Order: sequence, then C-alpha cells, then structure tokens
Amino acid sequence: MNMSLMSSHSLTPNEKLSEMFPDYFDAVVREKVSMLKKINAMHRELAETKIATYFIRYEDLRQQPIRPLEELFSFLLDSPSIEGTVIQQRISEVAAAGS
Repeated sequence: MNMSLMSSHSLTPNEKLSEMFPDYFDAVVREKVSMLKKINAMHRELAETKIATYFIRYEDLRQQPIRPLEELFSFLLDSPSIEGTVIQQRISEVAAAGS
C-alpha cells in the first residue's frame, strides 16, 4: 500500500492508514496479493513451458537438505539418479556438517 501511495518502497506515510481506514486498507492489500499471485502464476507457467525449470522450497532445503539437493542435481545433470556419485557424497558431507 505504501508503494501505491508514495511511489516508493522505503517511504511511509505519517498517518496510520491501516487504523484510519481499515476496510480500505484490507481491500487494497487483498487486491495486491491477488494481483501478485496472478503474476507469479503467469511467470511460473512461462518458465515451465519455455525453460527447463526446477522449483525447490527453501524450507525443504533447511529441514531435510539431502533429498531436495539430490533431486536438484539429478535435474541439473539430466540423470534419473546421482546414486554413487561424488556429488551425492558431497551433499551427504555438507548435510552432516550442518551447512
């Protein structure tokens, strides 16, 4: 909402608009979120159809890094498996080190 009003990511109006106009604020936020979801879906669809794209969740990398990293490298190497490779060994070493 600040970007819409101030044409800036860093400027903020002095007024507490969310308190002064709660219904308007809610409507603007919902509209922006809806628009961003549509834009994200459009970009994702374009990427998936035009460019070989692999999506990975940050949460998966943090919680259980071995599986998503092995799948990522299988994708990058266009291989069904990285079983027994140096890459698999390095992934295991890094995961064991907690990095």
